[in-house]
Amino acid sequence: MKKISYTKVIVYIGVFIALDILLSRPFRMMGTPITFGFLAMSLAASMLGPVLAGVTAMLSDLAGFVLFPQGMTYFVGFALTGAARAALYGLFFYKKTRVFAPEPDATGAITLKAKRAAALKTLSKTALCSFIIYILNSTMIPMWYTVILPGTYWGFFGANIVPYTIAFAIQTVLLFLLFKYMDGFIAKNEVI
Repeated sequence: MKKISYTKVIVYIGVFIALDILLSRPFRMMGTPITFGFLAMSLAASMLGPVLAGVTAMLSDLAGFVLFPQGMTYFVGFALTGAARAALYGLFFYKKTRVFAPEPDATGAITLKAKRAAALKTLSKTALCSFIIYILNSTMIPMWYTVILPGTYWGFFGANIVPYTIAFAIQTVLLFLLFKYMDGFIAKNEVI
């Protein structure tokens, strides 16, 4: 059994909070729902697991609000949605196959077809995770807006569906590339 280094866990949580704030707050301040904070949270979930990733996401949301307030009061609903997203990343990528290796053929050679099949399998997994998060974002965020702002659910839903669709495509490709190039690092540095 692997011994848990709590110091290492706390350091990783701090690093992922800082990364999330750096990759998401400047874009949110420009008014777009498309940010790159998901890269930090997906790495956190891959290395720390779903529970600690959810805690990291909530702490990141709170720290981001304190450091970069955007004129509204703090609302915990957005933090809960962020924690749910991080937990989903953990369920998909923590201690699971992130990048599928090509299967050798009968002669032991790895063909181009096998490489493509492995890449497609990896892309399918990241696309499924991104799609579930797309559904979560496009349904939950408008609901939270109706709680804190005047307007209707369907009005907020309609206003955000196109940016969330664009974010889904961007997220799928970037997650695929992130795990393709960082899988060895993640596997070596899993904390728990």
